[in-house]
Amino acid sequence: MNASALRRFVVLAILACVGAPISSCKEDGEPIVVEDVANIPDVIDSGFVLFKKLPSGLPTDLSLDSLSEVETVWFETCELDDAGVAVLLSACPMLKELRVEHCSEVCGAFAASMPEPTKLKSIELSRLSLFRIESFRPGLGWKALERIAIHSCSKIDDNELSLIAKHGAVQSVALSECTGLSSTGVQELWLMRTLKEVRLDANIRLSIKALAGIAESNIEVLALTNCDWVDNKALFVVASATKIIDLELAYGFSYVERNPSTMCFNAEGISALGALKLQRLDLSYRPDINETTMRAIGKHLPTLKCLRLDGCKIEHARSIKALLDALDGVEEIGLSNIEGLDKTILPVLGQHSALKTVDVRGTSITESDVEDLIGSESTMEILVTK
Repeated sequence: MNASALRRFVVLAILACVGAPISSCKEDGEPIVVEDVANIPDVIDSGFVLFKKLPSGLPTDLSLDSLSEVETVWFETCELDDAGVAVLLSACPMLKELRVEHCSEVCGAFAASMPEPTKLKSIELSRLSLFRIESFRPGLGWKALERIAIHSCSKIDDNELSLIAKHGAVQSVALSECTGLSSTGVQELWLMRTLKEVRLDANIRLSIKALAGIAESNIEVLALTNCDWVDNKALFVVASATKIIDLELAYGFSYVERNPSTMCFNAEGISALGALKLQRLDLSYRPDINETTMRAIGKHLPTLKCLRLDGCKIEHARSIKALLDALDGVEEIGLSNIEGLDKTILPVLGQHSALKTVDVRGTSITESDVEDLIGSESTMEILVTK
């Protein structure tokens, strides 16, 4: 292949991010790791700082001027309490993204102990045994805050969650492994007029009645991952939320290993989704994806631009061909980690000019296979495992 052809033909060989959405498979900047507060003055010209394993208490003469340009801050396994966290964050006027994880002394009160971070858009709180939304209530009023994600915070219950629904202009909420939550709390999220995105994981089980409130919501992105309660009835309810354009019903590989017989919906449920103008659908690792459901996808979801079937048991390349023939507008497709998928699929992919990105990582397909079988004139990006 000559140099000109190489410029036209792009193969991305990526080792990381296998199975992740194509749009998220990019190399992020590495943070400056600070494990000793004495090193904070060395944080220069960095927009990303990770405070790791910091002990409790901060020196009174600590210089924090070097944090003035930091936009992303992570706290990980620190012994700092809320007062210590507030001191460090108050020195970050450019803060846009915050993550606090495995910090056993943090309850959320830092939000009341610092000036409003006027640029902060995203906050993620993970594995905080003392965290309470009640303590964090002032943070829900931060005007720029668009996204809040809460993972494995055991004190979060339905009453706590209702506080999110009553405050601020949050557009995205992600909840996982919060065992105190039930349908009662989650259904209040549908009342948030600003809310555009909701992501729920397995341990949060919604009744059909609780899910029904989504019909009146403004939700555009809905992710129900590892949720084995999503059956045909649930899909009919989801289809009533006509503003949804991005739907994720994926399982994780480890979840399927633990629950090999999981199967919740069929072609009838897929057909119900035809009421939506879906642009993206993620059905990764779902055992209920077969030739029948794939035909239903092709027949009823013509507006799809991105479809992920990673890890699904697709036995024949002809099923993929038939699907792509029906969905001639699909630009991205995920076919990673599909057992038995080999280079014979490449000519099929090459016939579809609309395709821009294809993920076949975790299969036997190699970079040389792509070069041999797709052709030098293609501008399609093929993600392969090197």
